[in-house]
Amino acid sequence: MNRAAVVLRAGPGLRLDLHDGKIFAITIDTPETPAQLLNAEASRLETIRDHT
Repeated sequence: MNRAAVVLRAGPGLRLDLHDGKIFAITIDTPETPAQLLNAEASRLETIRDHT
């Protein structure tokens, strides 16, 4: 199975669908901030990859 999660309580969380097909999820208080950071980094890496 290619899934893992850290669930310590009910509430909002963050789910990552990785390139290798694995899924990782974690419950955190404000998932919006890390989601924005991860999306920005993914976009930056995609731009770099497109220009090489």
